Amino acid sequence: MRVPALMMAMSVLLGGAPGAQEAANLIPNGAFEVDADGDGLADGWRFSGNESVKVTWSRDAGTEGRWSQKLDCTAFERTSPASHVMLAMNDGFALEEGRWYRLSFRVKGRGILGSAAQVAIQQTGPWENLGCDKSFRVGPDWKTVETVFRATKTLDRNLRLQIWFTSTGTLWIDDVRLVETEAVQRRYTDVLPDLGAKNLIPNASFECGTSGWGSTTQMSGWGGNLNSLVGEIDRTGPRYHGCSLKIPVDRATAPVLYFDYFELIRQPVLMPLLGNRGWISVTPGAEYTLSADIRSEPAGTPVKLRVYQAFAGTQDRDLEATGEWQRVSFTLKPNRPQVFIALGPNLTDSQLTRATLGVDGVQLEKGAAATEFELQAPVEVGIEWPEPGHLFAPGGVEATLIAFNGSDRPQSIDLRAEVRDYLDQPAGSEKLTLSPAAGASARGVLRPRPGTQGFFRMALACEGGALIPTRPERFAVIEECKDADGLFGMNHAYPPQELNRLSKQIGLTWFRDWSLKWLHVEPAPGRFEFAEADRQIDRVLELGLNVLPLLPFPSSDWASSAPDSVTPGSGYPANRERAAYMPRDMEAFANYVRTTVARYKDRLRVWEILNEPIYTSYALPQSAGYKPADYVKLLAVAYRAVKQADPQGLVIGGIAGHPDTYVRDFIEAGGLEHVDALNLHAYPGWQAPEGFVEPLRQLRKMMADAGHPKPIWFTEGAYYADDDTPWEPFESWLTRLDSELLCAAYQVRFDAILLAFGTQKIIYHSGTPGSLNNEGVDGIFYEWDGAPRKMAVAQAQLTAMLGPDTATLGVLSEDPWACGFHSRGKTVVVLWSDRSDGPRFTPGGEARLLDLMGNRVQGSVALGEVPHYLVMEGLQSAEAARVVLTAGLR
Repeated sequence: MRVPALMMAMSVLLGGAPGAQEAANLIPNGAFEVDADGDGLADGWRFSGNESVKVTWSRDAGTEGRWSQKLDCTAFERTSPASHVMLAMNDGFALEEGRWYRLSFRVKGRGILGSAAQVAIQQTGPWENLGCDKSFRVGPDWKTVETVFRATKTLDRNLRLQIWFTSTGTLWIDDVRLVETEAVQRRYTDVLPDLGAKNLIPNASFECGTSGWGSTTQMSGWGGNLNSLVGEIDRTGPRYHGCSLKIPVDRATAPVLYFDYFELIRQPVLMPLLGNRGWISVTPGAEYTLSADIRSEPAGTPVKLRVYQAFAGTQDRDLEATGEWQRVSFTLKPNRPQVFIALGPNLTDSQLTRATLGVDGVQLEKGAAATEFELQAPVEVGIEWPEPGHLFAPGGVEATLIAFNGSDRPQSIDLRAEVRDYLDQPAGSEKLTLSPAAGASARGVLRPRPGTQGFFRMALACEGGALIPTRPERFAVIEECKDADGLFGMNHAYPPQELNRLSKQIGLTWFRDWSLKWLHVEPAPGRFEFAEADRQIDRVLELGLNVLPLLPFPSSDWASSAPDSVTPGSGYPANRERAAYMPRDMEAFANYVRTTVARYKDRLRVWEILNEPIYTSYALPQSAGYKPADYVKLLAVAYRAVKQADPQGLVIGGIAGHPDTYVRDFIEAGGLEHVDALNLHAYPGWQAPEGFVEPLRQLRKMMADAGHPKPIWFTEGAYYADDDTPWEPFESWLTRLDSELLCAAYQVRFDAILLAFGTQKIIYHSGTPGSLNNEGVDGIFYEWDGAPRKMAVAQAQLTAMLGPDTATLGVLSEDPWACGFHSRGKTVVVLWSDRSDGPRFTPGGEARLLDLMGNRVQGSVALGEVPHYLVMEGLQSAEAARVVLTAGLR
C-alpha cells in the first residue's frame, strides 16, 4: 500500500526539440562533448550500479552537438536497491530551496524492459528526494523529457542527478539542461465559461434539475469523499420559479463513508454540502458575495456557507436557518483565482437528530453585498442521468435534457448530441428540440444508439440556450458482471457504497481490507475489540462481494520489540512505527492471528500476512536490520495459527513486491513452505507490461526448482490515467500515463500476462476516489458520480471474457504477444503487438476477433498496443490455439 503524498515535481512529456534556454545551464558538460581521459564516459558523469549489472559505456552520435552518452547493459539481476543502470552526476551543481527549476534532456532507447526509465535529483546523505522524480517512456527515436519542479532543500554538495533503468538494454542521453524558471501556478481545468453574467452560478434555482450540482463533505482521513448528490428537487413552495432543492439529514439514515486505513473511519455524513460543479474564475483579493435563500425544518438548523479556493483551503460562514425562506449571504476576498461554492445543513455538533434544508436562488457575484437574485442566463439547458455510473445494457442508453426558459416569451432550443467511442471515432449523433414556455421548463429524453458496446463520450451543442455541462458526458454500454467470485478486486473498499456496487458491475468482486491491524483489534493484552472491524468488513460482504483480509503489521504498540527510542506518535506514519517491528513474544502474535481467524472463519476464507515486509517501512523494515529470513520466521508462526483456527483457510504471503524483489531470498529461507499462494505488488509506472514476462518466468522457475510451485495473488498495483486532467501541471505520487486508452490497454495486457503465469487474483490499488471538483487518478475507474473512465469499461469486458473458472494456457507467442486461457466454455486469446509495425491478423474458421470493448471485428486488423480478444468455441489445447493464431497472421 502507498499513502498519497504531495509531490513537488510537475512533469510533461514533449515530442519536439527543447525550448529556448531561459537561464544558464547549471549542469556542466550536459551535452557530453568533453571526455578528456578518453574512457568513454563524459567528464563529470559517472556510472552507478552494483556487481550484478554488466554495463559498458561510450560516447555516440548526438542530436545537436557531436556526442551523446550511451550506456549498454548486457546482463542484469536485481539483487539490491543498487541494481540499476544509472548515469549520474554527483555534485557539480546546486539547488536552492523554494526555487523552481526546469530539467530537460534528449533520450532514446533500445531493448529496455518495458521501455521505461526514470530521472531524479537526490540528496545522497541521508538519501532524500529533492523535488524531482519522474518516470518516462523510451523508444527508438530521440525525444525530449522535461520536468518542472521546486527544490525542497538548499544544497551544493551531497546531491546527485540520476537517469536510470533496471534491465538489460541500451540508453542514449544528450543535452541535459537544468535551468532556473519562474514559479509554476497550478490551475484546475474544469472551469465554468464566463458568460459575462452577474451571477457566476449556473442552474442557480434548480429549474434544470440537479444538473451542474454535486455534494461534498469534510471527510476524516484521506480515503475519499461523497461521489454523488445528496439532495432532491422539491416543487412544493419554491422561492423562485418552480423548483428548489432540499437536503435531508437524518442521523439514523444518513449515508456513511468508510475507510480502513490507518484509523478505521465510519463517518455518517451530517454535513452534506451542496456544491456547484466546475471551478469559477475570480480575481484574488477582490470582494465577492455568496448568497442564497434557505429554509429549514426544524427552524434553527445549523447551516454552513463555504467557498473552496483552489489549493488553498476554504472560507466559511456558519449560521442558522429559519422555518421560512430567508436570504443569507457571505462576503469574502478569495486568495486564489479559482473557487467553487458549497452550502448545506451541518448537524456535526448539533443536538438535532434530523433536519431538512431547502435551498433556492444561489448566487455568487462580484461585490461587497448581495443584490437581487438573477439567473445566470435567461435560457439554460441541463442533463440528468438515471443512475450513478452512467452504465447501460445494450439498447438502454438514455439521458434527460431539461431546458428552462426564464424569459418572458416562448423559446425553441435545438440540441445536438455527438457521440464518440473509445478510439475517439464518431459513434452516432442525435437531435432534440425543446420548446419551453415563458417561465417554464421542458424535458426530453435523449436515447443515443451507438450501435456497439463500450466506452462513449457525448458532446452536447445548443442553439438558443446556455449549456450547463461544460465537458462531454461519459457513459458506457457493458455486459454487467454476474460473478460472485471473480478474478479481480481493489485494495481498500471505496468509502461510498455506490462505488462498490458499480465495481461489482464491472467485475471487481474482491476488496483487500486493512481493518484487522493488531494494534487496533487487541489494544491491550487479551482484550480484543472487533466491533469496528466488523462494520468495515460486513459492509462489503452485504453487497455480495468478497473480502481479502490483510494482517498488515507484525506488532502492536504493547507487543513490539522496537527500542524505547521508537515512540508511538500521534500523527502518521509515526503512529505505526512501533507496529513495524517484530513482536517480543511470538506466541502473543500467534494468539492474535488465531483469535482473529477464528472470529471470521465463517465469513472470510483467505488471509494475507504483512504488507510489503523488508523493502518498505510497513513491516520488518530493512532499515531496522530485518531480512527476508526474519519475515519467513514470522510467516511460519502465522501459517500455523491460521491453520489451527481454520484448516481450510488460505494463507497468502511473500515480500509483496515485484517478481524479483527479494524473492530469491524469500524462497531460499523456506518461505514457500508457509504459504498457499505467493503475493506480488507492482506499480509499473511507464514500464510496459511485457517487462514483467521474464521476471515472472524466472519466478515460476525458482518456485519449481524449490519444489513448491505456488499460485500467485497480485494484491496491489495498477496503471493510472485520466483524460480529463484535474489540474495542470498535474502531480501525483502515482505515474499517470498519457491517455486512458493507453492505460486500459496496458492494464489488460498486464492482467493477461499475470494470469498467464498462474496468478489467481488481481487486486488493484486503490479504492480512493476524488471528490467534487477535485478528481484524482488513485481510484482508477471512476469520475464524479461514478462516470466511467475507459479503464472501467475495458475491465468489464475483460471480466466478461475471463470468469472464475479461468485456466491458463500460458504465453502462446511473443511476436505478436498472445496469452491463452480457457474460460466460460471457450478458448480466449488476448492478442496484441508492442511493435509499431505489428502484423495483420485475420481470424479463420469459427474463430471470432473482438476489440477491447468486446465488439466483433470483421476482416483483418493491424495488431498494435491496444489488445484484441481471439475467441474460439470449446476448450482448445495450447497447440490448437497456436495453429489458429499462426494461420491468421500475415
